[in-house]
Amino acid sequence: MRFLLLVLFVLNLAVAGLSALDHFQRTEGVPYDEAQKLMLLGEGAVAEEESSSEVGGVNPVPQSATVASRNGGSIGRGQLAEISTCLLVGPINSPIVLEESKRLFGVYGVPVQELAEEVGEKSEYWVYIPPFESKKIADSKLVELRELGFESVPISQGEFRGGVSLGLFNARESAVELAKQLDEKKIGSKIKELKKKSNDRRLLTASEVPRNTKSELLALLAALDSSLEHKEIICK
Repeated sequence: MRFLLLVLFVLNLAVAGLSALDHFQRTEGVPYDEAQKLMLLGEGAVAEEESSSEVGGVNPVPQSATVASRNGGSIGRGQLAEISTCLLVGPINSPIVLEESKRLFGVYGVPVQELAEEVGEKSEYWVYIPPFESKKIADSKLVELRELGFESVPISQGEFRGGVSLGLFNARESAVELAKQLDEKKIGSKIKELKKKSNDRRLLTASEVPRNTKSELLALLAALDSSLEHKEIICK
């Protein structure tokens, strides 16, 4: 009896094992890593766009931003292209330098206009010899002065007519030095202070000057007067 019960128990275990094996084989699915991911239609379009945009590892700039930057750049260049600069030279204190500067601009075909701005009053110091009793004495003194190496010209008009002019100086020290040299040669002279309005004179080109022409002009002007200044301003 016990033996019969043991056999039945073993048979039941065998049947249960076969049933479990069959159920496992039917329910075993496709491995997870081989399963396809579900995706919405919209997600599929986005994924495709992202894939194409990441080729080469570089994310392109959005089209709207690119267009805006291009438009901005082109506008900036256009505005800069419309701005032209004119050349301003000066101040020019010497009438000789002023006229020669005008001539140089004319040689290069560059039209200029002269600008004058009153900056106040300045003093100049004139060294002269008072009028002589006669023209003969004055002419004789001129010859003597030139032989001694002094530049001199006769005064032909004004209250000092008949005298001799020996120079006009911006600095009083220069006039005093000349008078001292004349005194050493036994020639008496006087110094007169002259006051006059002072103007700053400048030359302004009417339009922009080509680069090569500008370089040559500035070099010639510097050789004419090394103290001349220049700058570029927006043409009106």
